[in-house]
Amino acid sequence: MVNLSFNRQKLLGAEWDCACGSHHKVPVRKVLIESGALKKLPDVINDLTKADAVLVISDQITHNIAGKAVADLLARSGMAVSEFVIPHEKPAVDDKTAGWVLSKIGNEPLLISCGSGTVTDLTKNAAYKMDRPFIAVATAPSMNGYASGIVALTENGLKKTAVSAPPVAVICDMDILCNAPIEMIRAGLGDVISKPVSMADWKLSSIVKRDAFCPLPFELIADLESVYTKETHLLAKRDPKTIAALAEALVYSGISMVIAGSSAPASGGEHLISHTLDMQSGLKGKGHDFHGAQVGVATILTAKLYEEILALDPDRLDWTKIREHNEKDKISQIMEYWGPLAPEVLKEFEKKRMPWSQKKEELRAVIDNWDDIVDALHPFLRPSAEIKRILTGAGAKAQYTDIGASEGDFRRAVLMARTMRSRYTILDLADELNLLEAFINDKGNLL
Repeated sequence: MVNLSFNRQKLLGAEWDCACGSHHKVPVRKVLIESGALKKLPDVINDLTKADAVLVISDQITHNIAGKAVADLLARSGMAVSEFVIPHEKPAVDDKTAGWVLSKIGNEPLLISCGSGTVTDLTKNAAYKMDRPFIAVATAPSMNGYASGIVALTENGLKKTAVSAPPVAVICDMDILCNAPIEMIRAGLGDVISKPVSMADWKLSSIVKRDAFCPLPFELIADLESVYTKETHLLAKRDPKTIAALAEALVYSGISMVIAGSSAPASGGEHLISHTLDMQSGLKGKGHDFHGAQVGVATILTAKLYEEILALDPDRLDWTKIREHNEKDKISQIMEYWGPLAPEVLKEFEKKRMPWSQKKEELRAVIDNWDDIVDALHPFLRPSAEIKRILTGAGAKAQYTDIGASEGDFRRAVLMARTMRSRYTILDLADELNLLEAFINDKGNLL
């Protein structure tokens, strides 16, 4: 049994039986977040893997930021170094690119990713498929996936959560992170600021669907939040202490997913909205904003949705209209909205569909225990106005117009996001109670 009172470092490489009833294991054994961390990479490799040959994976941009420096450093330390620079200008984490990266890997016993979300996920996926350890070298504090054991992989056009292997180590050199593009730093804030909503969604799912739940991921980065949320303007000024706190929160947010065995503690309805915007942009052949930027905007909205739903008077619900809404043909809506992606979306949506007789029983159980549910969810949530203040204080995006979405596209993304993943979130409860459409049609909720 590991004492987890609260030195995050004690989690690294640990395995324990938790009070939540689950057995947790963290394969990540080293996290370095400091100036000059890159120089310690040879020692980290020697301590953790004993590998004498490595493959360094980067893209055209991150090769110049860190990939070349890592390759040169390791070569000077006596290791056999191979490099693979992904040639696409903007590589995607999709099945085609993942398969292509996989085909480029030789006999190297250790992989090293040098990049942010895309490069890390592609390397993580390859390491898992090849059963090789990998080390993640971060080039921006832009997302929470560095230490996670999952990949947001697009398969047949649908973004899915695919199982992968966490890295054995994460290297965050502050000399690199503090010089990352400012919009990537702000995107990292948007990604990690979603935690109150995603944790509430996870707790809601544990109540409604009886999913396993552990409070540890909520506690994991609580002490860091005051550093990067109290004076968020310091992020825009590239303050090292503030960016280091953000980077640590992002890394341990990834570890929280390892502890949970899923992305649930760091990815709720707000992430589904971002994924939906990504996929719709792909269908239209358009680009989209940074994932974290979209998540930040969606977090403000879903936090507002929680405020409205938790404040409702259950006695005023119209069960006749609720039944009519739940019995409407969702399949035709899915076919129309998702087009060629509809067959893949339906595979996910079918996992949580149920006839009205079952859904009524489930919803009645929720309403019968409404006060207890409200009390259980409130500790995780943060006011939407506060989330907006935190984002705008850093100069981050806080409205759908900021992320290049039209009002109509954003409304539809919010309404349809719940269909693309089997995970149960506040979007599902609001829709099933026939409240989501009225909420999103209120223009005040979009601002």
